[in-house]
Amino acid sequence: MKLILAILLLLYAGATLTAVFINDRQALAKHALMIGSAVSLLLGLWWPIFVPLGILGLLVAAVMNGLRLYGEIHFSHLAVRLGYSLVVMLLWWNVWG
Repeated sequence: MKLILAILLLLYAGATLTAVFINDRQALAKHALMIGSAVSLLLGLWWPIFVPLGILGLLVAAVMNGLRLYGEIHFSHLAVRLGYSLVVMLLWWNVWG
């Protein structure tokens, strides 16, 4: 279970960092939030308390992204993030809770 959690954290952080460096339409504050949250997920591999902080930051970034790009919350994007985050948090709770 711990290995699966580690793989999911690496995938989530990697996808986030890739999105930051590919998408140049985002505000600097959102870039900083996404990078900080991805780093938090990576730190969660060693210090588990960082995982919920990273998840929360990425959910806030998803809301900010929808508001900035579309003028409203992009619910399908947020739903995907919520679903993935829920799986990660359930695994995190099973491993560390």
